[in-house]
Amino acid sequence: MSNELLRNSLKLAVAVFITATIAVWTERIEFVWYPVLAAIIVVDDNDDQTINAASARILGKVAGGLITFIVHTILSGWMGVLVSLVLMIPILQWLGWQSALGTASMTSIMFLMIPSHVALNWNYVFNRALDTVVGCLVALGVSLLFWPRNSYRELQSLEHRLQIGRA
Repeated sequence: MSNELLRNSLKLAVAVFITATIAVWTERIEFVWYPVLAAIIVVDDNDDQTINAASARILGKVAGGLITFIVHTILSGWMGVLVSLVLMIPILQWLGWQSALGTASMTSIMFLMIPSHVALNWNYVFNRALDTVVGCLVALGVSLLFWPRNSYRELQSLEHRLQIGRA
């Protein structure tokens, strides 16, 4: 097994473990798999891609939840999803958040899975956004703090600069 594969496997395992621990410990998150799924999707072997994926996932979840909630106060069922998707595309393009379209559209379709559209309220939108934010923040923290790329080389460079500064 290569060092990169081991690094990426450990990074994903730690991110999922910490995310699940936070979700269970806080008892605020109703379904543990929402934040765990966010962490799995966001963790990437390239740290720059991790940041991009986390921002797209968070922005998509928030934008999709808000647009769908507003549309579903007027329309319901598949018609509400269709109108949500038709409105979502130009709004996300106007904001420059095209990378968030996949998550936003999935959020709109998932709202259709709610048994009663009466259950679709601000509390539900907030909780699903919170789930995603927890998973994404843990994934970012694990990726950037615990296993930064070239950490040994950066540490040597920092030590060298500190030694030069002392002399």
